[in-house]
Amino acid sequence: MRYLIAHCSIEVQAYGANNDATTKHGFVNLNAVPVWQSSWHGTYPNLRGVTVILVDAFNCSAHESRRFDTFGDANAATALTDYLQQVSRYYIIVGVTADEATLRLASALPTLREMGADVTDVQYRGSVAFAAQKGFPAKTVLRKALTQADSSENQPQFKAYVTGSIYLACADTLNDAVRRFSVLRSHMYLKMMMMKTSSKYNHFCLTILLFLESYI
Repeated sequence: MRYLIAHCSIEVQAYGANNDATTKHGFVNLNAVPVWQSSWHGTYPNLRGVTVILVDAFNCSAHESRRFDTFGDANAATALTDYLQQVSRYYIIVGVTADEATLRLASALPTLREMGADVTDVQYRGSVAFAAQKGFPAKTVLRKALTQADSSENQPQFKAYVTGSIYLACADTLNDAVRRFSVLRSHMYLKMMMMKTSSKYNHFCLTILLFLESYI
């Protein structure tokens, strides 16, 4: 039997713009390593809009990062919706806003809500930070500041932990492979793969992913 263990801390802080050039910083850290940094009148570029990061929980690294300027780009919300809908089930998704992200976000709101990130009440220059596992909206960690004033006084931020395991076991029959994990079956996503090990025999391998959990 082979297995991988995930233990990944995710720290996120979002920010909204302001009228008096007060410096605000946003970041995404994975196991304390920065993978996204942005600022308003600060050291880092102002990465306006919504940034989405797909997290490789087992390496605790950014698998992919995309930014959608839902303030300045009329097509950004559609692109964001399309992107989130094509992300595979079980992926860990981090979302963070910077500057202003609500002006042209409307068409993406239903998709975000389906993921457990209901931001329909966020107003101009409000800000949002969330972490979700695709397909499990009840697990979503969401923090939001509804207005520009809220963003200035209380930037959305959180620290979450993602833990879980992937097990791989092979046996001569599928039943034997399943039997090894029968005690855990109710907690798992089971995916059977049939692998050829010789010209005469089939060897059955069972991949079992324990659901990843997020904690504040």
